[in-house]
Amino acid sequence: MHKYAIFLSFLFLTFSCETSNQYTLLEIQKLEFLRQADGTKFIPWLNSKDRKIRVKAVESLGRIQDTSTVSWVANRMVDKDDSVRDKAAFAMGQFFSARAEEPLISILPYEKNTRIRSKMIEALGKTGTDKSAVLIRNAIESNERELERSGAISFGIIAYRGYPLHSISGSLSSLLSVTSDPGVSWRSAYGLYRSASFSEFKVLIKLLSSSDDLTRFFSLKAQATIINYLKSPQAEKHHGNELLQQTSAIIQSIDYLNSLRQALQDSCWYVRVAALQVCEILVPVHLFPEIKACCSDGNEQVRSVAIQTITRFKSSEAVNFLNDVFNKSNDWRERGLALLQLSQLRPQTSLNLIKNSLSSSIWPENYYLIMALEQIENQESTRLLLDLLQTDEKAQLTLVLESLVNRSGIPVSILVDKLSLNDPVLTTIVASKLALIKDRQFVPSLINAYQQFKAPQDAETLLAILAALDSIPDPQSKTLLEREAGSPYINIRKAAASALSRLHPDTSIAPPLADQPLTRQDFLMVQDNLNPRIRFTTSKGEFEIILYPQKAPATVSNFIELVNAGFYNGIYFHRVVPSFVIQAGDPRGDGWGGPGYSIPCEYNDIFYERGVVGMAHAGKDTGGSQFFITHTPQPHLNGRHTPFGRVVSGLEVTDQIEIYDRIIRAELIH
Repeated sequence: MHKYAIFLSFLFLTFSCETSNQYTLLEIQKLEFLRQADGTKFIPWLNSKDRKIRVKAVESLGRIQDTSTVSWVANRMVDKDDSVRDKAAFAMGQFFSARAEEPLISILPYEKNTRIRSKMIEALGKTGTDKSAVLIRNAIESNERELERSGAISFGIIAYRGYPLHSISGSLSSLLSVTSDPGVSWRSAYGLYRSASFSEFKVLIKLLSSSDDLTRFFSLKAQATIINYLKSPQAEKHHGNELLQQTSAIIQSIDYLNSLRQALQDSCWYVRVAALQVCEILVPVHLFPEIKACCSDGNEQVRSVAIQTITRFKSSEAVNFLNDVFNKSNDWRERGLALLQLSQLRPQTSLNLIKNSLSSSIWPENYYLIMALEQIENQESTRLLLDLLQTDEKAQLTLVLESLVNRSGIPVSILVDKLSLNDPVLTTIVASKLALIKDRQFVPSLINAYQQFKAPQDAETLLAILAALDSIPDPQSKTLLEREAGSPYINIRKAAASALSRLHPDTSIAPPLADQPLTRQDFLMVQDNLNPRIRFTTSKGEFEIILYPQKAPATVSNFIELVNAGFYNGIYFHRVVPSFVIQAGDPRGDGWGGPGYSIPCEYNDIFYERGVVGMAHAGKDTGGSQFFITHTPQPHLNGRHTPFGRVVSGLEVTDQIEIYDRIIRAELIH
């Protein structure tokens, strides 16, 4: 009996510990979602004997991103457990603050684990300055593949942040000349792209013969950045610079034009797009036939960029070509894009074509027509836009109102009338305009509009109205501002209190109610040992994505819930940026919509490579249903948008999706 008593006691203690630990993990999760870095709780958790608790505490602090906690996380970079140090290294980068640079520099030389060293190097890219140059160069020159990759990315990200480490760009060039690893190669090309180093221009041209698609792609992106600078007014300040003169001579040479001609015929579609983007800046007359040929390319993204590139030539041949596309194409997008480009070259011709087409076009087929009207600023285009305001289609209303709101001669009453629709997007647009006008007669309309919306789901609209009221000194707003200065939602409270203190400085502000979360909290978490798949059936075909609840549990839970509710069925891809991303998930179709709530960001170490699925947002913790899929790697998105899945079949379908292609059905398949 004695032995069984000991065994039962052991089981009880084990169960009690596991229950207690599970409760602690849930408590950490709660504070993470509330964005509260409470030191009385987090410091004991960071020093817990339980590895899982330390891991979760570090991960959550990286997501909260309170820079006052940098030292807490830095202490865990010397943890005895590899998994804790791994999470701490990534979390240090998530502060995006130079306060994290010194601890990283101090600790990195003592870290033996290559994977963790790699993450620390990438963290330096997000947080470092030129003080980090030596460590980044050491990684690039390490002869260790993982460190070479992270060093190249770190070099690119730190340049993207405004610290181009030109002194070590030669190390990347040397690495490119010897590496046989495509992952090292394209990351090095990415680094040169972000740093835009003139001294490496010849290296970039050589990279066009690489067998790796992404290396050629980023080589062309780098060339476009350098050429764009050479053609800018800033370059005039360095007119006598020998290196700039040499680079200018290269881009005007026959050999360089031939390399671009070859790139325009590349086997990879996003390389062809990048080549067109170089031509859009360079405007090489001798390559006009090849650019025209790209307008008939088999890939939709290439065709759309080619039509835009044609416009840059501003010649009668370009105008005639665009007219032919408009008159002969059966694709409304190509016709519309040609019309949009014509509006820049021949505004009146474009306007006449719009008038003949407008009555027979409905949303979204009138999208480009509206965009073209926005380019043509005269009374006739304004009248046509005002006519287009007479619609129940929310996306059309948004686009037209955005086109009209900054035009001179528009009666403000027409804009204010849209407040009566109680549409959060239209109200936000109008309130932002009224903030600039500063006319007291509109204060009652703004106050009335404010009553129609609720926090936190309409926070963006409420903040826009508060900003407008803040800009208009009027006693009528005092009561509303006093009430909202006690809001349980911190962003609303701060905006109202700021306006109140400026407009009515003698008013005392009552203590606020307890903070309420700005995001949804009630997620039914997916088991983290499962990786569900979603099949999307679109107007262009099918593709499947795999989800990663281990990395972004709340995001995945929310996504599956929306899929199961049929939320995505019938929704458009409202944003397509060739060679960058495609984006969907907005039921309005104008880029402003969502599910009626926000979810917390769950930054994690899934790298934004080609085909990664990420959560779109308008600022931290404002995502909900909109998601994007990357066409090419986008390292600058790492730690800024939650990655939560990856395309595992049908990537070629996502390559062909155009703006306002439709999701017919999204379904959970397992």
